Amino acid sequence: MEHYKMSIIIPTYNDVEALDMTIQCILKSDFKDYEILICDDGSNVDNLSIVSKYEYPIRYFYQSDKGFRAAAARNMGILNAKGDICIFVDAGVLLQRHTLSSFYQNIIETHYAYIGYVYGFTNEYEEKIKDLIDINDIDKSIEKMTQHQYFDRRKAGYQALGNDLTTWPAPWIYFSTCLVAVERKLLLDIGMFDENFNEWGCEDSELGLRIFLNGTRIQLDSNAVAIHYPHQKKK
Repeated sequence: MEHYKMSIIIPTYNDVEALDMTIQCILKSDFKDYEILICDDGSNVDNLSIVSKYEYPIRYFYQSDKGFRAAAARNMGILNAKGDICIFVDAGVLLQRHTLSSFYQNIIETHYAYIGYVYGFTNEYEEKIKDLIDINDIDKSIEKMTQHQYFDRRKAGYQALGNDLTTWPAPWIYFSTCLVAVERKLLLDIGMFDENFNEWGCEDSELGLRIFLNGTRIQLDSNAVAIHYPHQKKK
């Protein structure tokens, strides 16, 4: 049976362009021991054609469209994953090439759950942010985002309470699965995502709460960096 150090799980719904950009950036990573699992929440567009054009290990899973079921889509990825660490990435999140390496090194050293730093994690300045992004040079794009101060929208919280989330009373509030890393065994032990969440939001922070209550620390990995490409919420 094939085995990987990481399984990158990407839920998607009618996000062909965003999904393609995310895959392209992942494939430029300096960390290579991973698989990609595309978990389709009932799209009526041909996401499979995007997956099929890449030779790297990418597997595609589909569930019928019964409303917003991102929790179930991610669970589909967890159950089929062949990696020790699950990386959750949303379609349209563009990873910097060192992000996976940073996640991996931190998890094997600490066994914490990690949150990545996501520039432009907002749709407020959609067109301005799009103009700064070069899909072929995410490092340079991040420099531009920094210059224009399009930081992670959680930056104010980090400034107020510090970057060490292990000292926070409620670190799970920032546990957003647009970019996080968790050991697969832990996810299975705590019951994965709660599939009763069938509207946008909260299924990830609730998972973060159960990770915290399990005794696993949640920490920011400020070197696990990505850009959130602006797009409208689906469903």
